[in-house]
Amino acid sequence: MVRPRGGWTPWRIAGAVAIIVIVLPQLIGALAAIVGAIVAVPIILVVVVIAMVFLLAALAIAIAATAGVIALPAWLAWRATRDGRSARDPLDSGAARTDPVDADADRLRRRYVAGELTEDQFRDSMLSNLKQRFTAGSIDINDYEAEVGRLVRASAEAPPLQGLRRSVPPAPPRR
Repeated sequence: MVRPRGGWTPWRIAGAVAIIVIVLPQLIGALAAIVGAIVAVPIILVVVVIAMVFLLAALAIAIAATAGVIALPAWLAWRATRDGRSARDPLDSGAARTDPVDADADRLRRRYVAGELTEDQFRDSMLSNLKQRFTAGSIDINDYEAEVGRLVRASAEAPPLQGLRRSVPPAPPRR
């Protein structure tokens, strides 16, 4: 029996079919897995980074809430139990009610807001009030200069009054 050389025999056809049916799908599957990994890994990394950001935000919110639950009552207790109020806040300590010079300043402010004083009169009266307080020793030089600067700056930045003169007070009501 003579074997044919180089033709398609049933055994060669069976081998080719086995390669096409068994090995080729596995190679295509492996290639698809590699391509899928190349595409999926960056997507997975982005998802992980976003999840970590949300986790850190949730952790920060939880820490802030815990600090608020603990710190707010502690601050309120400290605020309620401190015996001396701040020396820089005269309204807290009640000094504005007891100091006659501060009462004069409050009275001037009320008269200015009510329209009984013009801006120039208010500024001049407040400057003389500040001079009295400085000479009496109730305020130091830094507070005096700060208040004078604030008064001068406020009068310089004030918008011009429309239809009214700054130096003429309103006429007193007639009875």
